[in-house]
Amino acid sequence: MNSFLRPEAQRQLSRYRDLIIAALVGAVGLYWALTTFGLMVWVGWLLVIVAAAFAASGIQRLRFKTEAGGIGVVTVKEGQITYLAPFDGGVVALSDLDVLILDYAQTPPRWVLKQLGQADVHIPLNAEGTSKLFDVFAALPGLQTGEMLSALEENSGHSIVIWQRDKAPENVVRLHGHRNSFRSPVNLENTTQEQPMSIPQSGGGPIESYDQLAEYLSSGCKPKADWRIGTEHEKFGYCKDNHKPLPYEGERSILAMLEGLRDRHGWDPLTEAGKLIGLTKDGANVSLEPGGQLELSGAPLETIHQTCDEVNVHLRDVKHIADELGVGFIGLGAAPIWKHEEMHVMPKGRYKLMTDYMDRVGTMGKTMMYRTCTVQVNLDFASEADMVQKMRTALALQPVATALFANSPFLEGKPNGHKSWRARVWRDLDADRTGMLPFVFEDGFGFEAWVEYALDVPMYFVYRDGVYINALGQSFRDFLKGNLPALPGELPTLSDWADHLTTIFPEARIKQFLEMRGADGGPWRRLCALPAFWVGLCYDQGALDAATDLFKNWDAETREAFRIAASEQGLQAEVGGIKMHDLAREVVSIAEQGLAARAMPGAGGLVPDETHFLNALKESLDSGKVPADELLDCYNGEWQGDLDRIYGAYSY
Repeated sequence: MNSFLRPEAQRQLSRYRDLIIAALVGAVGLYWALTTFGLMVWVGWLLVIVAAAFAASGIQRLRFKTEAGGIGVVTVKEGQITYLAPFDGGVVALSDLDVLILDYAQTPPRWVLKQLGQADVHIPLNAEGTSKLFDVFAALPGLQTGEMLSALEENSGHSIVIWQRDKAPENVVRLHGHRNSFRSPVNLENTTQEQPMSIPQSGGGPIESYDQLAEYLSSGCKPKADWRIGTEHEKFGYCKDNHKPLPYEGERSILAMLEGLRDRHGWDPLTEAGKLIGLTKDGANVSLEPGGQLELSGAPLETIHQTCDEVNVHLRDVKHIADELGVGFIGLGAAPIWKHEEMHVMPKGRYKLMTDYMDRVGTMGKTMMYRTCTVQVNLDFASEADMVQKMRTALALQPVATALFANSPFLEGKPNGHKSWRARVWRDLDADRTGMLPFVFEDGFGFEAWVEYALDVPMYFVYRDGVYINALGQSFRDFLKGNLPALPGELPTLSDWADHLTTIFPEARIKQFLEMRGADGGPWRRLCALPAFWVGLCYDQGALDAATDLFKNWDAETREAFRIAASEQGLQAEVGGIKMHDLAREVVSIAEQGLAARAMPGAGGLVPDETHFLNALKESLDSGKVPADELLDCYNGEWQGDLDRIYGAYSY
């Protein structure tokens, strides 16, 4: 019979089911009570009472908001809630549920289900099947159904804790605020904030002595209490109807995305030559890579809980605007189908100069610029010695990150023979500014050694009065002497030095912090896993020492061999009898110990540390498959070689 009803009518009948049943049962009961004799009278009145109770339950269900049209599907089976969605689904066993939050600060509003040791599960109120949650939530011990329903109807714009395990009602608190309600307060005073590579630096007087170059780097030293985490990630935008890359301008474009984020989510504009090319808010930036890849350069934050919240809020805001435009975004290390001639050039002077230069110094520079994406994490150091130990760890173990996060096995519509094509691209880009930097492992390495290396990297540009001045291939050493051909007689400023440092692209690099650069862009869980991986290794001294012990006997050839093998074979790589899978398992274990020792709690103290952010990596270690392997399995299996299906299956 349902086949004769429209889906909307079926949903409405289902929504009023309890009231319909109550009316029918009540009518039968009342008829018997008023027209029969003896025992049947009492049976009739009993049915009336049952119908009244059923009607009360039905009214409560009507108050439980279950609008249709949202993303994802909710199922409940054997004490387990499952939310399946292309963006951020998850599973919660009722026995493991610790906190239930109604979050009206998000768009759309959502239930937030928190459980120790696992990522939060966010279920939009309008997801299909949310009506099933009423019985589940109502059965939670101590939950006040009336208060839950009142909170639903109130729509206060706040985040409200509806239920906490083993918490008396008087201890349940309302969390005021907006998107970041669950973050601990963060003191950003005296914290260096990262500018994205594509946005020029500003400030700083003229460089009057060579010593200022190393002093600029060493000024990043800060006590452990002030260490922060900055996460950056890029993603490809495309038109949903034809899967083509987004142009800069037009109805469906990068410009429309930036304007939507600016106007709908409170970002401030950044312009170049009158063009909107970035956004800024609360210490974070949104910027553009050369081919229109949209990048979030996150604010420096205290915990991975906070930086993961930041990433998730950003992706939801992006999806909000993108859905209205008919646009999608996908996290991969390399564009799987597009050819170079299909890519659009963003209106940035820096990128025009770089594009013209790339073919002079390598074979894959333009591929890197226009058709790759990465996720990176920026970390602090306490001293020069601390920087040295962390930098060596970052370079030596970067191939482990490359293997674990490998997510670019396709190029121009077919497999490319690598697990991380993005990592392969960087090997033939520009030898003067890329690589594993053997000198970092030599005695005496420090800030001055990095300055000497950076001074030998050819320049790209000088930024003056909103214009990028062509200094391609020229020497910063000459600039220090006033002999730069692009600006004869002019001396550099500290902002020129800061700009130059952003044009150096090794697997890890130093500015006023360390930047880990070896991972492919990917799915949202890995955007949170990368900072967990490196914070676990670098922000606890015991873990850092253990990590250092792993590579202390490696030479430059071994480190380079791991770099190559990781891009080609991922977890299946092997160098000198060392299996990457075994090495990665040991490194992740050390990172987990470091996070446990760091013991930074989240969710108001309910989550004791940040170790659960490594779960995505541990799952890969257990299965032996990283995202690239899973993509290849799909391509060779259910997709039957149709790579267009990657957009529907893996977009945010």
